[in-house]
Amino acid sequence: MCLAKGISSGYIPLGATAVSAKMLETFDSSDPVLGAINHGYTYGAHPVAAAAALATLEILQRENIPARAAREGEYFLTRLHAMQKRFRLIGDVRGVV
Repeated sequence: MCLAKGISSGYIPLGATAVSAKMLETFDSSDPVLGAINHGYTYGAHPVAAAAALATLEILQRENIPARAAREGEYFLTRLHAMQKRFRLIGDVRGVV
């Protein structure tokens, strides 16, 4: 999974790639040269970007943002479904509850 912008709250360019444990095992057990993914970043290992990411992660945990997003998402989805029944012009309403 590729991540960007949100990992630093958009304050400074930063991206990350997350992989499953199984995929990581494949890279770790491969030849260090042939099994590597070689790439470079414009802001690689930038201390300000790293500090912004750490602060963002701390806020996400402290304020329990995933649970809040789930509650808000459920509310909005419920309201959108109600509006869909009332207004014919609203077509497809999708979401995850």
